[in-house]
Amino acid sequence: MKRTLVFIVLTLTFFACKSPNPKPEKFLNEDEMEALLLDVQLLEVRLGDITGLPQDSLKIIVKANYEEVFKKYNITNKDFEENVHYYSYYPDEFEKMYSRIERKCATQDSLANLPKETK
Repeated sequence: MKRTLVFIVLTLTFFACKSPNPKPEKFLNEDEMEALLLDVQLLEVRLGDITGLPQDSLKIIVKANYEEVFKKYNITNKDFEENVHYYSYYPDEFEKMYSRIERKCATQDSLANLPKETK
């Protein structure tokens, strides 16, 4: 989760002083981008729990998992980066989007910690 937040903050900082850019060819609207970022955030949490693997194996797993998320949205890594770049020009909206994502993650964490029903 922290890596994703750091990536977004660095991206926002890097592009904050540049002139606005056109929408990416494979543009994701705000709802799609928010859903994608939520999936990326959840993926980061899952990947953060992996321990004891050699670095090269871990890289393969990370890459394959990101490709699955991107496939779900019919985009490539480049499309993802272009959309993050585009939204970085609208930091207020991007920050609001990310706040909603954090709330959704917190809700999912809370639900995951509920006791299981026994039948």
